[in-house]
Amino acid sequence: MAIRKKIVIAIFMLFVIAVSSFGEEVISKGDAIDIISAAKFVRQKIGNLFSWTKGYDLSAINKIKLVPSIKYVKVVPKRIPPDGRTVLELYALIDDPEGPTNIKGVRADLENIGKLKEATLVDTGLWGDQVAGDNIYSLQSNVSPNISLGDKEISVKAINKNGWLALSKTTIIVDKSPQIIELNIYPKTVKAGAETPITITAKVISPYEKIGIKEVFADLRSLALGENVKLIKKNYNEFSLNAIVPSIVKRGEKSLTIYAINNDGNIGEKNIVLNVTP
Repeated sequence: MAIRKKIVIAIFMLFVIAVSSFGEEVISKGDAIDIISAAKFVRQKIGNLFSWTKGYDLSAINKIKLVPSIKYVKVVPKRIPPDGRTVLELYALIDDPEGPTNIKGVRADLENIGKLKEATLVDTGLWGDQVAGDNIYSLQSNVSPNISLGDKEISVKAINKNGWLALSKTTIIVDKSPQIIELNIYPKTVKAGAETPITITAKVISPYEKIGIKEVFADLRSLALGENVKLIKKNYNEFSLNAIVPSIVKRGEKSLTIYAINNDGNIGEKNIVLNVTP
């Protein structure tokens, strides 16, 4: 106890010396109150680190419930074009030992996608936030057109009213490739040794509305049907393929890859599995 008192007194004296050392200016009553309050805060933090068996154990700070926590950070969509228009939604679930009202602010660094380095996430039910007060902070943004393609890191920090900070991050993929958003095969299982008809359907979107889908094709070499089997366009973004699985195909899981190419030559792909049973 005596050690803690000495530390607090030392801190107090340092503040007094720092203030009174400039000319003849003396410490004011308000300054004294601020210093005493700060000393009380420091004393509390030091007390949290005190152990009667170890003395002052700095390693104990990791066990003290002082720091806010970021339960998760996610971004939707995960893959997004750099068009300055497609909406990106960022969500972060925040918790604090003293309750949600102790959170002072949540910020995201969007510099890697051409936006603000200190962008504010809100939990107010406004500006894209779905539910006010649910501890899920969110923001809406987009990727600037001058951003290069590839993985981009977005970091998030949460700070509470006591000054403790939590950090987390997520990654998005800046991409111009078309996306196969739905892919189905029917039936999902066929018997080996039989010639069975199958149907593959795909729904494809392009990141840019003005850049259409040039073609969609399937790599069916695992079914002995060829490498570039074209899917027929049913409407503006739906494609399908009818084929017959040859009797020579042996049992096992057969991975089929579907490719989509847009008019700019960008390629998207997705896999689906056909089960061949005895």
